[in-house]
Amino acid sequence: MQPAQTPFDQRTPFNAEANAKDLIVISSELEGYRFLAEVTPQTAVLLLNQRWDGVTAIAQYLATLASVRRLHLVTPSVEGGLQLGRVTLRFDNLPHYARSLSVWRSHLAPQAEILIYNGEVASTEAGQLLIDVLHHLTGAAIAARTTLPNALVPNGTWELDCATQALETRAVLSPALATPISPVKLSRATDPTVIHR
Repeated sequence: MQPAQTPFDQRTPFNAEANAKDLIVISSELEGYRFLAEVTPQTAVLLLNQRWDGVTAIAQYLATLASVRRLHLVTPSVEGGLQLGRVTLRFDNLPHYARSLSVWRSHLAPQAEILIYNGEVASTEAGQLLIDVLHHLTGAAIAARTTLPNALVPNGTWELDCATQALETRAVLSPALATPISPVKLSRATDPTVIHR
């Protein structure tokens, strides 16, 4: 019997560090997503195809890793929601994904953190409810932004100003990424093959 195919059998570029403490999930919809995937060792990267059920894909990939300490979600901006591949995770559809989210929980380290960089997920009451319920379902501390960062400022800040509790991680995507993400790079790609450096 052939093993069930997962998205990771489809020649998708990702960095498979079995002992990684950080997993960075980057949407292939974003401009410069390949640049964002250039990370330091001890970091696993999943490039999330926009046609996948991202909640399930992350669960499947987490299951291939040891206990992950920080899960970074670099996704397109959706007000009050979290876009993961073809799925837009919202407060009202969380029960549908409870099984996959329980897999997240079982493969995240104790006191794990989920860091959401899409800029708008916590901008509404529904988005803040999403964060709270996601925290309870995964057991992880969660941080996100309530507003889009100022893209006019060089290396504009990506400080996450909404969190379920105090976090140990202070710098954005550090130590996972060698350089901070510019907000300009987190726009939807008009041509996903174009890489902006």
